[in-house]
Amino acid sequence: MKIEILTYLRDNPAQYSENTEYEGRIEPMSFSEIQNHEMIYNNGKPFPKVLKELLFLAGKSCYVLKHNVLDINEFQKDPREWIEESNKAINHPFYVIEICDFAESFLFVHLDEDDDPIVRHAELYCEEYNVPFILCLCRLSAFINHRIDIKKKDSDLF
Repeated sequence: MKIEILTYLRDNPAQYSENTEYEGRIEPMSFSEIQNHEMIYNNGKPFPKVLKELLFLAGKSCYVLKHNVLDINEFQKDPREWIEESNKAINHPFYVIEICDFAESFLFVHLDEDDDPIVRHAELYCEEYNVPFILCLCRLSAFINHRIDIKKKDSDLF
């Protein structure tokens, strides 16, 4: 797959490229796994281009996203269960990209937007904190690029 939008992630595949013990390297999802996820989570329709690039580059592990909490299928399944348990709904096909607080909040994108969907933050227990259930952040490509910059800045501190 040709990477056209997430070139910054492609060109920065590890958080600590000089550290041989822990690089924090991205780990891709296979094309067949991406197609399987498209079948399950988007009724067989292609994912938005930036999401597809993200998964192709770093669908199993990405140093700018908290991916390692759950198995990749639980990562998608569990937030859907949490939404149901908290009597909330997301009325679009969506894909979870990060779980922020276990069973409380997560980041996701709608799959029926354009090729660079908006990252949204779902806060399941929002009534307790007096915040909206879903907040819009920014485009997925800008979000990933910003996170890379933050990680690069943090790694320069050491």
